[in-house]
Amino acid sequence: MRRSLALAWVLCFSACGVSAQKTVFDSVKIRRHRSAEKRVLVDKVGTLTFDDGSRKLSFKGNVGYGDAIPDNIQAGYDDVRKVVFDVAAHMRGGALAQVVQAAPLAGPVVGGAIGGAHVNDYWFYIEYDDFGKNESALLVVPKDSSAQIMDKAKSVFGSRVTVADFPEKAAAVKMEDLKAVKSKQALKVDRQNHPQPEVKNGKATVVVVCRR
Repeated sequence: MRRSLALAWVLCFSACGVSAQKTVFDSVKIRRHRSAEKRVLVDKVGTLTFDDGSRKLSFKGNVGYGDAIPDNIQAGYDDVRKVVFDVAAHMRGGALAQVVQAAPLAGPVVGGAIGGAHVNDYWFYIEYDDFGKNESALLVVPKDSSAQIMDKAKSVFGSRVTVADFPEKAAAVKMEDLKAVKSKQALKVDRQNHPQPEVKNGKATVVVVCRR
């Protein structure tokens, strides 16, 4: 009897130790293209897990309407090359203000699609090696758990983590100051090639979004 109780206690203690090695965050979103053919960006909700036991970071998406296969990402701690958090405030201004791309060097290039005022966005951009292939993902973390996620990422990835925190100042723009507002421009859309914006040190990266 005593031996059985001792064994049960050991098993219970071991299980608790295993669970303690995992840090799980719910209600995390992944932002991605709808499909390889449809480049409209969509949000999918899932669970973000830091597994210190197996030294892996994973995201498991919830199965939703129209999802034959949920979004699943898994990267070893040592395979993560770069992590960027953007915690700046952004103006969310209607349907045209879309997240356009995750720039590989500067972190996420963002603008929201919901609401109409300044809000705090918490973007989690990650680059990792997947069997020799460079992969990346853009996650959106909840405001109430963003600090914990950033602290956890810093403790795991160290100097590979960058927090893009910079001051933003709002300023009124007068229509008469926009000299080219009435100019006519020609637009040619390339639907085959989608180059990443070039990033230069000390320079801002401006991305123009076209929705048709």
